[in-house]
Amino acid sequence: MIDQLELNLENLTGRDILAIDKELRSRNSQFSVYDIESQLLIVSRLSGIIPDELEKMQAPDF
Repeated sequence: MIDQLELNLENLTGRDILAIDKELRSRNSQFSVYDIESQLLIVSRLSGIIPDELEKMQAPDF
């Protein structure tokens, strides 16, 4: 169970964004700050929690 996430955007780099964009393109999707899948990958990268675990969060917390 995830009680709290600390997301430090200061640690996110251009390289991280490019890696997320590349991953999404491999899935035939595009990076957008408004796209929930993009947001999920950013949160995963910042928190160190894999997307599958984040997806298990209850809807109000997700």
